[in-house]
Amino acid sequence: MKKNKGVFISWSKEGAQRTEHLAKFLNFEIFRFSLFPRKTIFSLIKFPIQFFKTLFYLFKTKPKIVIVEFCQPIIGLPPFIYKYFFGKKIIVDVHSGPFVSKKWKFFKPITHFVLKNSDLILIHDETIKEKLIFEKNKKITLLHNPIFIEENVSLTNKEYFVFPASWDKDEPIKEIIEATFLLKDVEIFITGKKNIKINKIPQNLKFTGFLPNEDFYNLLKNAKGIISLTKWDYTLTFASFEAINLEKPLVVSNKKAFKKFFEDNVIYVENEPNSIAEGIKKLILNYDFYLKKIKDFKKKYLSMCKKEMELLKREISFL
Repeated sequence: MKKNKGVFISWSKEGAQRTEHLAKFLNFEIFRFSLFPRKTIFSLIKFPIQFFKTLFYLFKTKPKIVIVEFCQPIIGLPPFIYKYFFGKKIIVDVHSGPFVSKKWKFFKPITHFVLKNSDLILIHDETIKEKLIFEKNKKITLLHNPIFIEENVSLTNKEYFVFPASWDKDEPIKEIIEATFLLKDVEIFITGKKNIKINKIPQNLKFTGFLPNEDFYNLLKNAKGIISLTKWDYTLTFASFEAINLEKPLVVSNKKAFKKFFEDNVIYVENEPNSIAEGIKKLILNYDFYLKKIKDFKKKYLSMCKKEMELLKREISFL
């Protein structure tokens, strides 16, 4: 593809790794423009700035195809103004936030407008289709989060677990801290920038803060297993795909999207301390069994991803 045939629009600070991988595969550029912390008080200031900055970029560069990282509804509006004037194609890469986060419930008309007027809708798991009730006649393509094979995947399997956290409201952070008190012989690392006050921290729990990519992946590569929890349905966390890529046994929340996707290849827990602790204990006791499960699952998943990515490339060529 020629340079600037297409562009991803993202308003997230670091950017979803899904966007990074897809842009690399399609040879698309990424326009990322983030402002201020993720607090509602700043929204009245930052959204108008992001809106006009994005619109200016699109009018200036005139990409043929725009893929929207649809983590929230408002990001979808500038591309459709651009489409109205220039007749270009818009692809909406749907994330679960606009459908499950309470802060976006009053923006449903914008969400449906964006999806209704798109040329192609991408979804990351089949369960989110239940939320696309007004878009049944639209072209919807299932594209799971792509992963790329890491060399030297498993350096060692040390006796610790990692919970890769974004510190969003959907993550049961307090519950996993309480669970750590019940696992005195198990060391747990929680990554990301801490944004809540924690009064009591168990000795076997470590907060890493924000880590550079190399340090982050070294931490994951050397872990015994990965914990990926969410309170939301219709959500497949990227941490779960990192576990597949790195062949790490996985503990996840007992949610519909996880169960449909992973089937019996991971351990499911409720988002409460006792269940989380028991799930980690179960993984330790049956470690070789779940290690083989995730390795076998990775082989099938890589084959599926390859087919989905090639299909996406063909669909884009026909837009």
